[in-house]
Amino acid sequence: MAQEQLIGYSAYSAGTGGITGWPVSATNSPILNLCFTRCSGLSVYRNYFRDDYGVLRVNATHCEFYVGSVGGYVSTYALTNCLFDRAVFWLDGGVLDQSITLRNCTWRGGQLSINRWSGTDHQTPVSIRDCALDGSTVTTADAHYSNPAITDYNYNAFLQGGNRTTPQGANDVILTNFNWQISWLGSFYLPTNSTLINVGSCYATNAALYHFTTTTNQAKEAASIVDIGYHYVATDGNGNPIDTDGDGFPDYWEDSNGNGNGGDDATSWQTYNSPNGLTGATGLKVFTPLKP
Repeated sequence: MAQEQLIGYSAYSAGTGGITGWPVSATNSPILNLCFTRCSGLSVYRNYFRDDYGVLRVNATHCEFYVGSVGGYVSTYALTNCLFDRAVFWLDGGVLDQSITLRNCTWRGGQLSINRWSGTDHQTPVSIRDCALDGSTVTTADAHYSNPAITDYNYNAFLQGGNRTTPQGANDVILTNFNWQISWLGSFYLPTNSTLINVGSCYATNAALYHFTTTTNQAKEAASIVDIGYHYVATDGNGNPIDTDGDGFPDYWEDSNGNGNGGDDATSWQTYNSPNGLTGATGLKVFTPLKP
């Protein structure tokens, strides 16, 4: 989809990307669900979507944001395995029935800004874990950063001497160079000896990343401790998503909950089910992983 900015709106207007939350209550707020979605814009193109003091709920998984900005004042964000390349994520304000959860996201440059205003009305829970920030501007020393009940920053990776979250995480990883690698689906793979491998806050099965990889050798995360940062779908030697049972439907898609269990999904990624790879189901579409 291509969405142009409306004539007469400034680069800093609400909804410059065409999607804006306006309702005053979380009970009737719009929900934006994104999966394998890429957003790209010019540096003056501030917001792909945002609220204007009206709640917007955003769930984004395996998405990429290039330049531009994502965030809001009173919205709820759950971002899992997303890439921010010179892009911004921001919160400015906050409310009690809002929450921000960021998992396995990677920033190169850009900015991560959490600014909850003072007062009990702005005690928004914020949790940031298993994320990599490469040379990013990080500002999280807001009015509620010292409250552990609503502030959870841990198991994140930063450049030595670079900006870090406030408070810092006890299990953060500090390195001198992320040494990003290029492979089939993008430019943010890790070398196989990276210190970000197997040091996250949970198992990859808990993060729904069993069939994903961070390394150029395409080794699946499987049931290991999750790697820090953005993951790509694991591919075969031709750059196609791995299809263990050869039924034409890749493993990551058949194992829809990403836990590696071949017995709790509509079709098993470990068993060839039928000539079309499905049993009693039709009209289902496979999401194609993002390619450069």
